[in-house]
Amino acid sequence: FMDPKPEWSVFREASFGHGLLQVENDTHAGWTWHRNDYDESVVADRVWLTRSWGLNQCTANVH
Repeated sequence: FMDPKPEWSVFREASFGHGLLQVENDTHAGWTWHRNDYDESVVADRVWLTRSWGLNQCTANVH
């Protein structure tokens, strides 16, 4: 980690894991972060990205 932490850094966790990006269609994609707890993969965070037609931007729905 950088010390002191950057202003944009809200949360830090010293653990290993992996992320999965699941593209549902041309307007929706889901991202999940899986923490590797011992031998199990545990979903620690997730977000859905949606694109509105006619807009060149995405919105995020954090669950």
